Amino acid sequence: MKPQQLLASIATATLCTLGVGLQAANAGTVYNDWNYGIDSFKDGVSGSLGGLFEMYGFGIKQDGETIYVGIDARLPITGQLDNGALNKSITWGDMFFNFSGNPLLNAQGNLFGVRFASTNDSAVKPLGLYSQVSGKNVASQNRGFASYADQSKYVTGAKGIAGMGELTDAEAKVYFKDASLNVISKGQQVVESVFESLDSTTLSALGFNLNGALNGAKPPESNANGAKRQTFGFKFTRGEGMVGDFVAHVFAECLNDGMAVRGNLAPKPEPTPEPISLLGLAAVGAAVATRRYHAAKVG
Repeated sequence: MKPQQLLASIATATLCTLGVGLQAANAGTVYNDWNYGIDSFKDGVSGSLGGLFEMYGFGIKQDGETIYVGIDARLPITGQLDNGALNKSITWGDMFFNFSGNPLLNAQGNLFGVRFASTNDSAVKPLGLYSQVSGKNVASQNRGFASYADQSKYVTGAKGIAGMGELTDAEAKVYFKDASLNVISKGQQVVESVFESLDSTTLSALGFNLNGALNGAKPPESNANGAKRQTFGFKFTRGEGMVGDFVAHVFAECLNDGMAVRGNLAPKPEPTPEPISLLGLAAVGAAVATRRYHAAKVG
């Protein structure tokens, strides 16, 4: 085998073992057991490109039945006060997980969704995981774009770089066609799923590090217009059916920016049968020996 072929095979094998339940062919940018959807740094719209609604990326990590999500962006979890918006604020939408293999329009009613921002316009109230989810677009009530395609058109016209994290602009236009979903419209709460919000310190301890995924680089701040970088996230116990390849995405309520990532969640491992104890083996052996002894006497 040639040296370059050997190096390539080693790299492939390494990628395939990174992350619990993560298949390299279906992953975004994998770093430190997290699967990142790294967004364009020139597609957030806040009057002009950049500002408060610029998103940098988000990561997903599986640890058994627990799913961790970290978000790195300028928009805080509490959003922005806006008297012209529904609920007087513009904040984060819900996060959607699509395991169907279909674009969103054809997956309605079969999605999973997580409400993680308590002040958003979601039709469900408790924070946490929901199954059998359908979504809707509330951007028109939040002074935003009618669709991802409209947002992409604006970004491109402003000399930005349109995209949705690990989905290219072309892929995103197909995936979100007629279904730029940003909040849950209906769904069944997965009551056995344990949800918890996570701060930046906790996420850092868990290995969430977008700069590391960028090979040490930092997102540019030249167009921040006073907005500060935020890191926050959540964890939840996955629900039944959250297995295999998926696409996850999240938008701001106004659709001024959004992010997506491809990933794969491993199935729950089959339980390993407990080995027969030595005492049990001894008892079985004694019983067999006794039967043989009595059989010999009868013979």
